[in-house]
Amino acid sequence: MAVAGHQVPLDQIRSVELRSEACHPQLFSWWVLGCLGGLLLLPFPWIFWPWQVGGVALALALARRREHTLQVTLRDGRAHRHRFADQATAQAHHLGLRRSLGQRS
Repeated sequence: MAVAGHQVPLDQIRSVELRSEACHPQLFSWWVLGCLGGLLLLPFPWIFWPWQVGGVALALALARRREHTLQVTLRDGRAHRHRFADQATAQAHHLGLRRSLGQRS
């Protein structure tokens, strides 16, 4: 079986784990800093409001992005990782590996 470009026999796999993490975990801090900086533009409402609305839109768009990492740990302690952009593909690989190992979903 090929995992992250490496050929791995099924009997060498100890565990399979799927992790989902935010792509931009520091986004909230930058959003707060941008909004506080935007308060300097408060006397100019034609600049202030687009700045604030743009900041909220950017934060909402980037906060939804997640990275899904499939980690396959071998019996000798080595681990192979493969990243996926969408959750459906990552979940399908994860469940397929667990079924082939005979583990419950």
